Amino acid sequence: ICEDLYQKIIKILDKALLEAKLKEDDIDEVVLIGGSSRIPKIKQLLENKFSSKKVKDNINQDEAVAIGAAWQAYKLTNPSLDLKITDIAPSSLGVGVVSEKVEEQKNGKIMSFLIPKNSKIPIEKTLPYKTIVDNQEYFDVVVFSGENRFCKDNELLTHFIIDKLPKGPAGTIKLFITFIVDKNGILTINSEVSPPNGNNSSEKGSSVLRKAVKYSINR
Repeated sequence: ICEDLYQKIIKILDKALLEAKLKEDDIDEVVLIGGSSRIPKIKQLLENKFSSKKVKDNINQDEAVAIGAAWQAYKLTNPSLDLKITDIAPSSLGVGVVSEKVEEQKNGKIMSFLIPKNSKIPIEKTLPYKTIVDNQEYFDVVVFSGENRFCKDNELLTHFIIDKLPKGPAGTIKLFITFIVDKNGILTINSEVSPPNGNNSSEKGSSVLRKAVKYSINR
């Protein structure tokens, strides 16, 4: 019954090794943490992949995550502590835009990445976007999480509409979108419209999302 989940574990391991540019032989130890790592089948899978000598279960698997969280909290309240703990974005964050390539347009919007995967947080990034038709009436800001070029293959997080745009030829009305991820993992999305004369419009949109583990499930 659980075989598909076990295979997903192997795929995640393979992807982690690929991104780290490492092979199984390059790994010295595989430390098991989390209650689910007590499942005999999971330990067997890891031993088959890395060898039984490398798989370690000599720490408290149930307490390890809580201890790590406690160290992180201590670090945040004691900046001078000589302990390096870096939070990163678990998956890329961006918005959907229309591709300029005709052959790609049949696949829908493509991903415009604002915050790449593994970026250190806190982080803030702003990118400009522009209207694609004359007298465009609104921007539909669609936010995704994932690593794929086409938005349909990524995870939809949220979307909001910015309407009542000032009139102007295609490309003259600009939308500036800012992604801000703070040290608590809160993603804030701010948007601001700039009309042809360059003055900022009062039309603004804002959405706040809490980062969750599920963002990285479908990568």
